[in-house]
Amino acid sequence: MHFTKNFVFCFVLIMALIQTVFAQNRPDNNNDQKGREDDDHNDRFRPPRNEVCRGGFQRCVRGNDQWYRECFRGFSVYHRCPRRSICVQQGGRIRCVGRRF
Repeated sequence: MHFTKNFVFCFVLIMALIQTVFAQNRPDNNNDQKGREDDDHNDRFRPPRNEVCRGGFQRCVRGNDQWYRECFRGFSVYHRCPRRSICVQQGGRIRCVGRRF
């Protein structure tokens, strides 16, 4: 009887751990991009977290024309330009401008 209780407990614990691991690999269900009629390739960009940087700057992210980053308190903070606009670098600053098509 004691063996059965330990077996069931271990089985339930292992199943819970497996579900937790696989749940982390699922796409975000609360994605604010859902419902947009223009599906573009930048929706899959996931900005890195806690990336160290120096000085206050803003830069467009290469290869992802809707994202830009700025240095805030020593860490890079990523932002996305509003819908149907792209990031344009202007010296040390950026602008989000509307697409023309």
